[in-house]
Amino acid sequence: MSHETPYSAKFISDGLSSEQAKKRYHDRRQTCLNSLSKPLIIFGTQADPGHHVSWWMSSPSIIQDPFMLFYTGINQHQCILILDPHHANPVRLFAPLFDANRRHWDGDYLAVDDPSDPQRIQTITGIQDVYDINECLDTIQSDYANSEIGSAWYPVKSGPQTDAFQWIRKIKRSCPKIKITNLQSSLFDQRLCLDDTDQANILTANRYTGEVFKSITSQIKSCSTEHDVLAILYQKTYQQSWFGCSFPPIVASGENARILHYKTNHQALNSDQLLLLDFGVRHHAMPADVSRTIPVSGRFNPLQKAIYTMVLTAQKKVEDCARAGVTIDELNTLCWSTIDSQLQTFLKENDGQISGYRKVPHFVSHLIGCAVHDGPAGRSYKESPLKAGMLISNEPGFYAHVRATIDGVSYDEPIGIRIEDNLLITSDGCQNMTHMIPKSPDDIEALLA
Repeated sequence: MSHETPYSAKFISDGLSSEQAKKRYHDRRQTCLNSLSKPLIIFGTQADPGHHVSWWMSSPSIIQDPFMLFYTGINQHQCILILDPHHANPVRLFAPLFDANRRHWDGDYLAVDDPSDPQRIQTITGIQDVYDINECLDTIQSDYANSEIGSAWYPVKSGPQTDAFQWIRKIKRSCPKIKITNLQSSLFDQRLCLDDTDQANILTANRYTGEVFKSITSQIKSCSTEHDVLAILYQKTYQQSWFGCSFPPIVASGENARILHYKTNHQALNSDQLLLLDFGVRHHAMPADVSRTIPVSGRFNPLQKAIYTMVLTAQKKVEDCARAGVTIDELNTLCWSTIDSQLQTFLKENDGQISGYRKVPHFVSHLIGCAVHDGPAGRSYKESPLKAGMLISNEPGFYAHVRATIDGVSYDEPIGIRIEDNLLITSDGCQNMTHMIPKSPDDIEALLA
């Protein structure tokens, strides 16, 4: 994928023409304005990720707060959006002043009073009322000092607070009478039902992810370590999309596959064990999130195949049940009860024992939007009925050390298995956006042959 303009990474068009993209973001802002009873302030990312740690050099393709990205398409730091249905200028964008030194170091960015074209930021974003971000606090003080306003931020129980939270604290210090309400829950209803463009892009993202998976399976025999696999994954990902990976990939073999968010990715591969891959290619704003588990040797042994089939059976049941009106809590209960029931039968029939097993090791689903793990913090949405257009993961798993005797042969090994698809919820079911990526034991072994 090529860069259409120097600003293609700063303004995410989602593959649409300039005019189509501007209209799409305009319509989203208008929908939001029509729903508001009070002013809304969206605080975008205020600095590049990792800026507070001098030695951390990161370069994610999407750095923007998901709400700012959704309503503007702007993908750079130092932007704030005010939507106020009662103001003479209902849509106001605050952005950085032009700085020749910043452009010298970081390249083109969207700036107020750009000397090469003072109206460029208006032309690209379609937002006409654009101001210096240094004026934002004064504007809030003059317009809303004694008012109630809304915003959207993710509550953080511990660790560094979000940029939005820091800005809110700054506003409250300067305007002690202002009342700020978190409107994130109501805004999620607008953001998490994907439109046709997002649905097309997530399908493409999954196709790209499938190509990465096929590259890995075709070259696995040449790999001796997890990072050999990771190298193939990165190379093929960037051949598919300059947006790169949806998130830091997990390449976990053997015992490492029992670590849910394994990060090391450099241990030696054991040909007798399984390899768990949790990864995805991002296409524009949409990130694929896929997991597959493969036998390093090319063939599942009977124990591995038996456990894998249990996980796959549970995944199929979740997919069959997923539709508008069902809750993630209900899918969660269905998933883990299905696996546990099969497991207990298997252990009884094969003189089996397990250690380190958790019946519910994680949620079977999370919402996916322009953020990989989207939706309200703490997954409070899990008790709410799903709506048509929402995208969820379907990722049952099994993580334990298993001992069993099958057909007279004893097996004793750590097993970590996760199989994850992306499901687009419809009114009467769901569409598996990951259908093109093989996952049955026979198909996996055929790919590895």
